[in-house]
Amino acid sequence: MDAKYEADPEKPATDEQVGDIKFHLDDARLAASKEHGLTVLQGLKPYRKAIGWSVMLSMAVIMEGYDTTLIGSYLGFASFNNTFGDQVVDGVPSISAPWQAAVTNGAYIGEILGLQVTGYLVDWYGNKKVMTGATILMIGFIALSFFGMSLGVQLAGQILCGIPWGVYQTVTTVYAAEVMPVNLRGYLTSYVNLCWVIGQFIGSGVLVGVENRTDEWGW
Repeated sequence: MDAKYEADPEKPATDEQVGDIKFHLDDARLAASKEHGLTVLQGLKPYRKAIGWSVMLSMAVIMEGYDTTLIGSYLGFASFNNTFGDQVVDGVPSISAPWQAAVTNGAYIGEILGLQVTGYLVDWYGNKKVMTGATILMIGFIALSFFGMSLGVQLAGQILCGIPWGVYQTVTTVYAAEVMPVNLRGYLTSYVNLCWVIGQFIGSGVLVGVENRTDEWGW
């Protein structure tokens, strides 16, 4: 904030400071009133770039919906159990209940961490840098899940992947809510949820395509 607007508890505000603050408040009220008066079509043209960024950033949530659908479903797949089964039940490899709970919920642990730190990171570095950094980390973390051949590595991969997923959940919604005009915020914040569903839909299609495979390429 500009130094002349900073409050000093031992010094009352000058008439100039009070006048400046009132001017900016009135200007903000006027801008908000104009945004409320815009139709959807009127809001699309002047905010094209901002809308494009919001749509593109929100697409990161597609990956989150996709990945979180896969890991829980794989626990029932023969290909996954043949590779990671830590017990044999009725002659068939299977994963014990504690490991199933751990692998399934590992991503949520990472997401909690990601959600907690995102506010600080965005404040320090901005939305774009935080999203870029999260995406770079995501590449490395996915490699753990792809190449990991033990339940411990899979759990570590899920926890680490959850951190960027938490970033995606926060940044995409906040960007749409803060940057977009009032008349478009509802549509673009709802689009974040739509991206989640799109990811789950794609994940379900992939699962149907590999459900009959019993080798490691089934997962």
